Amino acid sequence: MRSRPSTLTPKRPALLHWLVQGPQQADDAQFQRQLRLTLVPSSRTPWLNTAGVAVLLLAYAWLSNMAVGIALLGVLLALTGMRWRLARVTPPVWPNAMLVTVLLWSGLVGAIALLAMLSGRMVLILFAGLLITALAFWLMQRHAAAPRFALLEIMLLTLPFLLAAPLSRVQNLFLLANIIPLWLLLAHGLIALYHRQLVQYVTLAGEKQKVAHRDHLTGFLNRAGGEAVMQDICRPSATVHPLSHLFIIEFTPLAALYQSHGVLIGDDVLRTIGERLKMLIRPSDFVCRYTGGQFLILVHDLPYGSEGEFLARIMPPLEAPYVFGVFGEVTLQLNAGVLALTQDFQTVDSLMAAAQQALAINTKE
Repeated sequence: MRSRPSTLTPKRPALLHWLVQGPQQADDAQFQRQLRLTLVPSSRTPWLNTAGVAVLLLAYAWLSNMAVGIALLGVLLALTGMRWRLARVTPPVWPNAMLVTVLLWSGLVGAIALLAMLSGRMVLILFAGLLITALAFWLMQRHAAAPRFALLEIMLLTLPFLLAAPLSRVQNLFLLANIIPLWLLLAHGLIALYHRQLVQYVTLAGEKQKVAHRDHLTGFLNRAGGEAVMQDICRPSATVHPLSHLFIIEFTPLAALYQSHGVLIGDDVLRTIGERLKMLIRPSDFVCRYTGGQFLILVHDLPYGSEGEFLARIMPPLEAPYVFGVFGEVTLQLNAGVLALTQDFQTVDSLMAAAQQALAINTKE
């Protein structure tokens, strides 16, 4: 197991970065990452989006121009296959490939709608209008995490059809071009509305997860939060990471303390343990109250051989009596173990088994 890898953000063009950056809480990298997760499509989404467009192209090939229709159908299926393949790769090999492919796909659909408009056949024009309207409203909601990107998609998708309306041979159809300002205003408003709703949803979900992963007595991570961190750092990586150690500290007999002194004193002892630990560790270290009186401390950048110095620094303050005025003082016995993370652990269970073994060895000694 190695330490938690530092986040390496791949370089991306400034324009694409601006397009996918949400305007709200733009300086919060974790929040923006959670928002962008909603942009990741399922493997079925590209084909579902393309089904109606493929039918429109087949109708165009049959009623208007066979060669152009079949050629565009081939390009459409190639772009859709690329979107499908990129959606199945996790994590993406090329972070910007999906964005560029989706923009190309939207531009192609807009061009197909333009050809339907210029064909002069009412059935094709009506079907194309209904199709791109349905796709546009779906994209407004689906890509609300990146409102600038969503608006650009809508423009590529719908403007060719509307701008070509005056050139159509159908009488009075030029009136469609007059609604372009109103359409863009409506699209912008709906995207902003969906974006605000998504921001509220992600914010509430993040707060719920934070509460679910936090121990209310000590303020540190609880078992669920600790296992989430350990699961993240258990993944093998070829990147060179700082030296890391996992310290496991067990306060005994904590269960007996609750039985002899009651819940209030037991909870106060845990709160005091949390306050003392906060003064003994660095902000970059991870602390987890794993079970009862058992705590895990993940320390980065600790040279090998200095584990004893670390324990010698934190153990005396934690072993000091816990005084509660007229209720007297409480003294707890501490057992500690340390696991140098010099290998990769595939699962949290294997990591915890090694940590428990290190604690048992130190306890026997």
